[in-house]
Amino acid sequence: MHFRSDLAALTAAALAVIITAGNYFITEDVVVEEDVYVATQRATMAGRIEGDLVIASGPVFISGEVTGDLIALSNQTIIVTGTIGGSIRAVATGTVDIVGTVGGDVAVAAPRVEVSGDVGRDVLVFATDARVDGTVGRDLRGQALNVTLDGTIGGNMDMAVQALRLEASAEVGENVVYRSNSEAVISGGAVVEGTVRKLPARFTFFARVWLTVATLVSFLAFLFGGIASFYLLRRTAPRAASALVLRPIASMVAGFAFFFVVPTLVVSLFITLVGIPVAVMLLLVFLLALVLGPVPALAAAGDRLLRGRSGLIGSFLFAAVLWRTLLWLVPFAGLFFYVLALVWGTGAWVIGAWEVRRRAVDVPPRSPRPEVPAVPIAPADWEAPLPPLEETQAGAPVAEAVPAAAGEGAEPPEDGGHGDDPSQP
Repeated sequence: MHFRSDLAALTAAALAVIITAGNYFITEDVVVEEDVYVATQRATMAGRIEGDLVIASGPVFISGEVTGDLIALSNQTIIVTGTIGGSIRAVATGTVDIVGTVGGDVAVAAPRVEVSGDVGRDVLVFATDARVDGTVGRDLRGQALNVTLDGTIGGNMDMAVQALRLEASAEVGENVVYRSNSEAVISGGAVVEGTVRKLPARFTFFARVWLTVATLVSFLAFLFGGIASFYLLRRTAPRAASALVLRPIASMVAGFAFFFVVPTLVVSLFITLVGIPVAVMLLLVFLLALVLGPVPALAAAGDRLLRGRSGLIGSFLFAAVLWRTLLWLVPFAGLFFYVLALVWGTGAWVIGAWEVRRRAVDVPPRSPRPEVPAVPIAPADWEAPLPPLEETQAGAPVAEAVPAAAGEGAEPPEDGGHGDDPSQP
């Protein structure tokens, strides 16, 4: 399937353009005046998008202009030779190559990252091999196995690396701080306005990479589990989020009670031996609460921040990203907010589940249908009507004898069997 968009088709949407195609292609003469969301097998954008471009694709080639942000997910390569007015956030399984101009920040994760264009603000890199030949307006941060700098960094360079190399054309406006177990290789022509400082690596590079991957996977699993809970517990989850807003103190008390009572019951039941099956079930519920306990709290907080405009799932995703960012930026304060969301949200789950159970018990059973008495087809004393009269040869009507009407054993007529024949005396 080949998809070619034109101006009339792309500007018809009121808020955004959502496209699903086998091949997404925008020519140089096309202007899109809204945000574009694309899911495709291959994407080539040579025109102009006056908004954001969010794309999930195979290879991605951007040679045109995006006035907003570029958010890209690719299972191959991402090559940007055009202009991005906002920021780039990209993840790829191949190479991310930024040759063009970026007005904002760049945050990328890929096996290989190359920045040979101009970036107005910061660059954050997670890669196996990273090379910067262009210009970065402010700081270069991140971690990579091998980092080569042959361009210009306006601010600081702070990297966790296995091997760092500054080529002869490298320029750093402030300090170079690198965390590694090996010394950096700095060529004679490299210019560092500040100081070059080496810090001991807290972990080996591979340990840091696996720790980062594990953290990312656990967060994605938390998001997936939260979304799944809204679908699987579609009656309990909304009540839990409402309980946290309408009954905050009760939710907090229920949360503390849950984390105090359930472990005590588990230990007691294991000691009795007879209650081991119930103890195992309670233990599974306890572990599930440790994972999904914060979900109602985050949904309620996101709903308050977004003023109820994105639904519970959208509010949950929004608040979860802010929550995880807070845990990452401020570890000690983040621990407090984690425990708060865990206890508060678990208590809301308890109240929501109790309300669902109570409503199920209070609903009266349906009354059986009233029995309709059978209506007899005919009354008990009903008799069949007499058959129609027949005419004799003389034209006089004569009734056929109906023994059933007279009943069995009926008396013969008094006239000796002549009936009503007027010719007989």
